[in-house]
Amino acid sequence: MDYNIEFKKTALKESGFKHRESGIIVQALKSLGSDRITDSVKESMRDWLDSSYYSVILKDTRAITGWINHAIHDICSEKK
Repeated sequence: MDYNIEFKKTALKESGFKHRESGIIVQALKSLGSDRITDSVKESMRDWLDSSYYSVILKDTRAITGWINHAIHDICSEKK
């Protein structure tokens, strides 16, 4: 049997997170795309993520740039 395996390019800085939650958040944001990241989506992610992880996620994803970084900062901000 032949199997086709497709490897997708990913930036090294986006693949080596220390915490599982960091990878989940980054991949979820990338999958949705910047145009679909609404306040509601950010709130859902914030609700899913325990607030004790906010500083850990921010530190773990500090090399991420652009709109993903801004979204992570919004998600990891304290609830108002």
